[in-house]
Formats: sequence, structure tokens, C-alpha cells
Amino acid sequence: MAANGSEKAFCVLKFHECRSVTIVQQQFRTKFGKQPPSDKSIRRRYAQFQETGCVCKRKGTGRPSVAEEQVEQVRQVFVRSPRKSNVRGSRELGIPQPSVWRILRKRLKLKPYRLMLLQKLQTEITIEGRLSALNCKR
Repeated sequence: MAANGSEKAFCVLKFHECRSVTIVQQQFRTKFGKQPPSDKSIRRRYAQFQETGCVCKRKGTGRPSVAEEQVEQVRQVFVRSPRKSNVRGSRELGIPQPSVWRILRKRLKLKPYRLMLLQKLQTEITIEGRLSALNCKR
């Protein structure tokens, strides 16, 4: 159940007053007219409020951010020799290759420059020549 701030605050305050999850759930159902949070949710929010003084959502776990000094090291290595591969740079710095790639692409906005070879347009083929070639194939 996704609860908004007033619903969370209501549960915490009522639980602090009466110390009964059942009473909190009954009053919640009466006030908001919907399914109340579980016993575990009410106790967890109350414990969180006692610890932090806030019923806000905690920061979730995720990929740890890369330190600014590592970003600067990667920048220096690739500024010094821009033709260096990601694998060689990661070995030199002792940073995993996917991390080096992510730093280069996401943080430093550097992308590989690849030359594209295009075919030269042939000027001797004219529109009439193309049309006659189409007519012959039919």
C-alpha cells in the first residue's frame, strides 16, 4: 500500500498515543476509508520516526557512486592518451572495466569516435540508365 505523508503521520501519532496496532488500524479505516497498513508497517514507521524524527522514505540501496577522485584519474589517463582502450585504462588504474566505461560515457560524456566509410556516388549512372535497368528486369 502506498501511503501519503498524512496517513503515515496519523499512524505514528496514534500508535504513540495508544500503543495498540489494532486500534490504530481501526481508526485509520474509519478516518481514511481504506485498508490500513499492516502491523509490521506501523511498527516500522514508528521505529523510523523515533530514530530519525521523520516518516519520509529512506534512501534506497543502489549502485554506489564513483568517487570524484576516480573520475579525475580516469580523465587524466584518457586526456594524456586519448587512443587508449577502456581495458588498458582500467588495468592501469586498477578500476573495473565497466566502471571506467560508465565514467567515460556518463560522467565525462566521452564517446568513441569511429570513422564511417561511405561508398562514393557513381556519377556515370543517370536517371535514364536506372529507368532502363528497371524496365529490363520486368
